[in-house]
Order: sequence, then structure tokens, then C-alpha cells
Amino acid sequence: MPRLAAIRVGKPGLRTSCPRLPDPKTEDAHNSTPLPLCTYYTYTMVSLDVPDSYGYVVLGAGVLPCLTGMFLSGAVMKARKGKRFHRLGPISPAPIPTSVSHCPFLLHCTDYDVQYPNLYAVPKVHKDADAFNRVQRGHQNYLEGADSYAIMTLVGGLKHPLACSIGSVCFCIGSVLYMTGYKDANLDVKTARYKKGGGIKWIGFFTSLISCCKLGYDLIKG
Repeated sequence: MPRLAAIRVGKPGLRTSCPRLPDPKTEDAHNSTPLPLCTYYTYTMVSLDVPDSYGYVVLGAGVLPCLTGMFLSGAVMKARKGKRFHRLGPISPAPIPTSVSHCPFLLHCTDYDVQYPNLYAVPKVHKDADAFNRVQRGHQNYLEGADSYAIMTLVGGLKHPLACSIGSVCFCIGSVLYMTGYKDANLDVKTARYKKGGGIKWIGFFTSLISCCKLGYDLIKG
């Protein structure tokens, strides 16, 4: 089983004092002046064994979240484009382009013409501000927790590698479903993000959180 380098943790343990021997090259060994005492500290040494299946943790905490972020950012970049396909049907706010009028699967807008440097669309400035902001929020919500999740997974995976690996899949798939629900304008904005399965991301999040806490507790107890 691979072994991680031993690390020093905890507060100083046993503390002892003893007379410091003088340096014969710089100090007089017969000097009557009392010499200061030297202090020694002993520390608790803890070694961590890297599980055989830890490679899955590395993929789940390093590679998979990166690919998920690229996918979600791609959806935002696509939504920024100027080309706009309006909703088909009698409630459409504008004429439907002839080139797409025969496509029944184009049910809602996907491109909202929100150019850089605007992070979010501005209401009353951008025509489809709320629709674009729903897409952007789906991405930003992922970014807000991705860093802490990766750290917890890498650390907690030392304790429960398989659980954290499976949790990584739940977290990343749930993040995609979170955006899928959030950007659906047919759903109530307050609950849309969880309507299409986005809640499974929290299974992965809390799996890594609990695993990280358990490892920390074990290290404290030694």
C-alpha cells in the first residue's frame, strides 16, 4: 500500500530542560556565569496511508470538476451570442426566423446577446436579462463551491476513497442538472434548480464534508 510521507501534527508534547553545553570554540567552559537552559520538545508523529483506490479520488476531485466547469461555462458562452431563436407558438414576443420555423423542438431562447464585460445581464438594458441570468447563476453556483469541494474530497478521500469517488460523480452530474433546471424559463425560479435532479449534488458535497471531518477527528485523537 502506498504511504504518504509522515507529518508532524498537534501541540508540543513532553517538554524537558537541561543545561546547555558551552561551545569550547566560543565560550569559556569554566566561566562562572550560569548558562541558559535548552528546551526540547517532542511531537506526535502521524503517518497517513494512501489507499489503493485513491486514484479514483484524484480523478473525481481534480479531473471531473474541471470538465464539468468547462461544460457549464460553454453553456454561458453560448447564451451570450447575439443570435436569438424565440419561443415557438402564439406567445412568441417576436417573429420566428424562417430558417427555424419548421423546427418544433426549439421551445425557448438560448442566445441572449449579453456581451463582455457584463457578468450578468442588466434588466431594462438587455432584452432577455432574467433568462440569461438564470443560465449564469447555474454556472456561478457551481464555481462558488467547487474549490472547497475539491479540497474536502482530496482530504476526505484518504478516509473513505470509494465514497468520495462516487460522491464526486453525484456532485458533478447534480451541478449540470442544477443548471438545466435553473435555466428552464417554464419553471418557477425559486424551485427550478432542483426540479430536474439538481439536488443530488448535495449528496456528493456532504459525503466529502463528513469524510473530511472524520479524518480530522482521527488525526486529533492520534
